[in-house]
Amino acid sequence: MRLAVTTLMLRKAAAEILIASWRNSFFNPEKIAEHGVRLASVRAGNVIGGGDWNKDHIVADSMTALLKNKPIEVRNPKATRPWQHALEALGGYLLLGTKLLEKNGSKAAPYCEAFNFGPIVNSNRTVGELVDEIVKNWGSGSWKWTGNRKNFHESTLLNLSIDKAFQRLHWLPQWNFEETVKRTVDWYKVFGSDKKKVEEFTISQIVDYHNRFGLGKK
Repeated sequence: MRLAVTTLMLRKAAAEILIASWRNSFFNPEKIAEHGVRLASVRAGNVIGGGDWNKDHIVADSMTALLKNKPIEVRNPKATRPWQHALEALGGYLLLGTKLLEKNGSKAAPYCEAFNFGPIVNSNRTVGELVDEIVKNWGSGSWKWTGNRKNFHESTLLNLSIDKAFQRLHWLPQWNFEETVKRTVDWYKVFGSDKKKVEEFTISQIVDYHNRFGLGKK
C-alpha cells in the first residue's frame, strides 16, 4: 500500500530529527578532529525522470498509460508539487559531498547540516499541469480525472525551501519545469522505441546535465 503524503512528510521530518540528534551526540562538527566523521542529511523535491515504473507515481502511471495508448488516470490534478529531475537532486548531493570532503584548516567541519534540493518556487506546478506537459511532449494521449478512489490523503500544496543550498553551496537547479518534463518524456520515448538504446541515452542525459551544472569544474 502506498503511504499517504502526510505520513511520508512526518517520517522524513522524524528522520531529520534523528540524524541531527545522532550527529550532535556522536559526530559533532565542532569535534571533527576527534571522530573524523562528516555527517549531513539531504532532502529532494518530487523527483521525476526516466526509469521510474513504481505504481501510483504520476510519471510512471502516465508513461505506462501512454505506452498502452490509454488515458492517464489522475486522482488530484490541482495538487501542487516541487517537481525536479532526478539529476538535479543527484547534482546537489554530489556537490554537498565534495564540500564535506574539503579540508578547511579549522577544528570544525562546515556543511554538516540538513540541506534541501528542489526547484525554484515559481517552477512548482500542479499535477494537472504536469500531465498536460507530459502529453504535449509525448505528442498524443489524454488524461482523465478519476477522483481519489483509493482514499489516499494527499496534501494539496507541497513546497521545499532551497535557500540554504543556494546561500551555502551556491547550488541552483539547472533545468526548468518544461525542460525537466521534456527530458523525462524523451527517456520513455527511447524506452518505447528501442530498449537497447536506453543505456546510451541515459548516459547522454547525465553528460548533458554534467556540462550544464559544471560538476567537477574548478
